[in-house]
Amino acid sequence: MLRKYKRQFTLLAIVVLALSLFVYFHNRTISPYTLARRVAVYYHEQNPIISFTSTTSDSDFQPIYLVEIRGDFTINRLYADKIYFSTLANGLYIWDLSAYSRRHRIADWPGCPSNLNILAF
Repeated sequence: MLRKYKRQFTLLAIVVLALSLFVYFHNRTISPYTLARRVAVYYHEQNPIISFTSTTSDSDFQPIYLVEIRGDFTINRLYADKIYFSTLANGLYIWDLSAYSRRHRIADWPGCPSNLNILAF
């Protein structure tokens, strides 16, 4: 009788695993220092100076971080000494990334990929 339902049990196990992974990645909270370091490493800075503010989103009250990192950032021959961005505390989204060099905003600064939270450093 078990052989008859082997395929259904296998599919059910895959669905349960996928749902548990979704819940884990959606509900976890990552340190703002970890997120800021990942962004800094993406822009070739190993020792950033990090400051942040914790708050919640307006619509669904998810925890978010407003982050400022200072250092020497470079990408595609562009230089910046400050980067500001917002991110969900679970690290799934990074938005509103702005780079500044000597108090001037760099308009064509390339944003970091939205899946930066899952990159292994």
